[in-house]
Amino acid sequence: MTRNELVERQQAFHRAARGRMTPFLFVFIPMLAPLTVDSFRGVDVDRWGFWPEVAAFAALVAALATATIFVPRLEERRVRKFGLACPACGEALLGTTGEIAAVTGRCGNCGHRVVEPD
Repeated sequence: MTRNELVERQQAFHRAARGRMTPFLFVFIPMLAPLTVDSFRGVDVDRWGFWPEVAAFAALVAALATATIFVPRLEERRVRKFGLACPACGEALLGTTGEIAAVTGRCGNCGHRVVEPD
């Protein structure tokens, strides 16, 4: 891969990642509503108790735990899909490591050549 191809792949990766936060907002914001809204509208605590809040909190914790487990795996898959993993160490050629790779042609983590010499 050439330096231009590496930079193009990095830019394509970042363009594809722009809208990935939106689905999480559609999941987490409705879970927060019972924790806040019920306090203001005067829910009959004698009838319902605190079960709506407990259920919302449990669902929020479960969603956060699931995201903590699966989001890094999905990120690794996307890095491999765009061809931005170092062939030697597997480190993502993004961020500081990617900048080093784009400038020097070597992985910023292990020093393996990832870009063809000019």
